[in-house]
Amino acid sequence: MVTRFLNKLTKSAALVLLLLLFGGADYIGNRQFQKSKPIMGTVFDITVFESNLTQSELSAVLDQAFAVADDVAQRTSATDPRGLAFKVAQAKSGDALPLDVDLLLILKDAFEINRLSDGAFDITDSPLRKTWRLAKEKGELPEASLINKSLANVGAKRLTLDTKKKKLVVLESGTEIDLQGLARAYSLDKVLKFLKDNGVKSAALSNGDSIRFLGLSSEGRNWRMGIEHPRRPDEYAAVLELPEGFSVTTVGDYLDFIMVDNRRFPMTVDPHTGQKPANMIAGVTVVAKKTSLSYAVASAFFVLGPEKGHALVERLKAEGVEAVCIEEPSPDKLSLTVSEGIQPYLKDIRI
Repeated sequence: MVTRFLNKLTKSAALVLLLLLFGGADYIGNRQFQKSKPIMGTVFDITVFESNLTQSELSAVLDQAFAVADDVAQRTSATDPRGLAFKVAQAKSGDALPLDVDLLLILKDAFEINRLSDGAFDITDSPLRKTWRLAKEKGELPEASLINKSLANVGAKRLTLDTKKKKLVVLESGTEIDLQGLARAYSLDKVLKFLKDNGVKSAALSNGDSIRFLGLSSEGRNWRMGIEHPRRPDEYAAVLELPEGFSVTTVGDYLDFIMVDNRRFPMTVDPHTGQKPANMIAGVTVVAKKTSLSYAVASAFFVLGPEKGHALVERLKAEGVEAVCIEEPSPDKLSLTVSEGIQPYLKDIRI
């Protein structure tokens, strides 16, 4: 079941999503410790609210936690010769690349969401990402010929995942994969487990467009997050009050985009066409038990559109997957749709 909310804006503007950590209100100003580090093209931030550790012990644990994320980054990298993405790009047709446990788990999620979304999420879209990134640097849209050239090397059929032998088989040479987003998401879960195993009781972790919580806010209360109004930075569209055990990822046309002729073109493009998704989604927020799933599903949902996106979410109920989607069907109207399971956690809707 999908619930829809409608309202009108007082001015012509697209609504996009930004996750704003409210943090448990009782903890504001009482953070025990906070550290950040640039990892995988974004800032990995850990804010600890409660632990069994001294300040010096906690500082050391957080440094070790960042090392855990750095290790995942290295093993998935497209630029480090030890990284899987680098090895795939160098591979010839028929090459079978061995996978460790982490890489296997990351790829299982990638292949599963690719299958369930009919290719809307595809890690072989690296050529398209590069094409759009270069165009953004020039401040222009990519030429159709470049997009078509990139599309020729995109498609999950170029790879096979052998889970029994723990190998990734490259079926066509010239294949390139982009694991950065999934690796960031996976590392968030792995770091959370590390912190939990080393004396941290309550914390908020974020990297890129994903947030994960450890424990609960003060007095056993849920964490509160605002889905912020994109054109009114000090306002929000709604609030999520989430229990522990969930991650949240947002994909929106405001996070990474190019403006051409006053039109917004998101860097998340349809892997089938190489173009901006053919829907009116401004942003989608996905909740899941695993960050790798929240990331992959949010990316797929953004491409699929509301109807197919919510259908995908419905198929993943057992994994705790839920979604909040905001579209702009016309310049002065916003439409918010939410999956049934997230409704009890959605508060103070303001669109």
